[in-house]
Amino acid sequence: MDDYEPTGTSSSINSQVPRPGRLSDPFALDPTGTYPLEFLKGDKILSTIVCIESPFAGRGANWLERRYDAFLNLRYARACLRDSLVRGESPFASHLLYTQRGVLRDGVPSERKHGIDAGLRFQEVAAFVAVYVDRDITPGMRLAMAQADRNGKRIVFRSLVGSIEESL
Repeated sequence: MDDYEPTGTSSSINSQVPRPGRLSDPFALDPTGTYPLEFLKGDKILSTIVCIESPFAGRGANWLERRYDAFLNLRYARACLRDSLVRGESPFASHLLYTQRGVLRDGVPSERKHGIDAGLRFQEVAAFVAVYVDRDITPGMRLAMAQADRNGKRIVFRSLVGSIEESL
């Protein structure tokens, strides 16, 4: 679980994004959910609000591949939330909240845009944006990174499965 912070402007951020291999099995991160949540013990207050960015929509050559990839992305996003909580942060992942059944439909462009815009507003109160890179960087994640850069927010790249190379 490593962090990496880029330097420079939004035009140079894309060249600094770490590119580890895609994580193909988010179940391997912690399939039982047993790694400790020490912050639940004692009086530690979760005070650092963090916007979480991870892939959501699935990719693939056909419907089944896209559906399975989306399923893996959902499992991975939940592991990212847990990682942030274990770090003592208060994470927010709009792509997990707004895409739930009965809220907004990610497949409807106007609703997708509304959800993205609402999620980006949370950056205003966040201490920084944590970009989880194990399953790649998507266009939606790049959009959030550009917004964070425009707002002067710190961007931290994280990996759940190993170290991130600082030089590309």
